[in-house]
Amino acid sequence: MSQAIAARSAEQPGGPRRQSLEQQRAAQAAKDVRSMKGQADAGRYRSLIEGLPAMILANGLGQTCAYLLSRAESNESYERRLYHQLEAWLRRRLPELQQQGLLDALMAMHVAAYRRAQVEALAYLQWLKRFAQAELPRGEQQRMSREGV
Repeated sequence: MSQAIAARSAEQPGGPRRQSLEQQRAAQAAKDVRSMKGQADAGRYRSLIEGLPAMILANGLGQTCAYLLSRAESNESYERRLYHQLEAWLRRRLPELQQQGLLDALMAMHVAAYRRAQVEALAYLQWLKRFAQAELPRGEQQRMSREGV
């Protein structure tokens, strides 16, 4: 059976390519992380991403999103940027988020929808974390390079 699927895929070299959900997550995460390359806060962005899954598991998605916004000092801050990246991804995946902002939607959602949003956020953050670890400096490395150490 898998040979038949592989043969059909090989027959459509110029046709539209369908991506798996994992491929879509990876592509969006790579794009989001690469948008931070060379930014002054890239190391802090990476550190925040590395801790976010544990924060979601401990506190929940809604409280974690509220934390991101509370830490944002400006509209261009890395915390707000991460919040908007997460919100944009979840909007693509969950119809419940189409009509309102992420926090408002999370507060109004049925428990099952909230759980779906949290599971999807964790799956997306797994890819975001991997790309951040591969492509962005650690917070400490970034500080040392700015100080010329």
